[in-house]
Amino acid sequence: MKPLVRSNLCDEAYNSIIGYITSSGLVSGDKIPSESQLMDMLNVGRNTIRAALNRLTAIGLIESRQGEGYFLRDVNVSIFLNSLIPVLLFSSGDLIALTEFRIGVESQAAYLAAKNADEVDLKEMNKYLKLAFENIDNESMFAKCDMDFHLAVAKASKNKILYQLFEIIKTLYTVWLVDFVANHGKEKSDHFHNKVYQAIVDRDAEKASDYMKNHLYDVLHKVEMDVRHERSDAPTL
Repeated sequence: MKPLVRSNLCDEAYNSIIGYITSSGLVSGDKIPSESQLMDMLNVGRNTIRAALNRLTAIGLIESRQGEGYFLRDVNVSIFLNSLIPVLLFSSGDLIALTEFRIGVESQAAYLAAKNADEVDLKEMNKYLKLAFENIDNESMFAKCDMDFHLAVAKASKNKILYQLFEIIKTLYTVWLVDFVANHGKEKSDHFHNKVYQAIVDRDAEKASDYMKNHLYDVLHKVEMDVRHERSDAPTL
């Protein structure tokens, strides 16, 4: 690892230790360098190293064993995805970027779902479509069912990383979506969801992907409208 320059040392130490872990061939149960060794490797103080190690412990990447040091835990992709949540939250510009990201991720998820979904997946998607329709006049319940449907599509893709990515997207999006459906209505989302679902049932991967893409481009257009309106209403100093 390279010594760090004096900017945001804790963030840089955190990222450097993750880089070391992922590039050094360590496996679950292996011991990572001690605090003193990390201080020498990164040329920073003990408080900086401890702060970085505390963050890595909090996301579940390492664990502390009293009197022994820090050890690598079972590593899976969700640990690294969970560490993204703080940096994704969350200005209006971030909302546009996240919606653009959804277009790529979820159109691929719909494509794979049409190829890989089993009967359990189809029943789960259909359940959330029905619940959304039953709650068409309840913004908060509709928003929850909306995101649960998208999560069910991601699950049906049988791609673990796509599914875990969307679990994070759902966390970031659901609260905001309540206001969105109140402002823009629910009928168009319901229409697109049914189109996506039917294409998945029909095993038409191209149509499933296209319907999901069209749905999310429609969402993106409305998000951009909301952001422009928000900025035009902002007081000038």
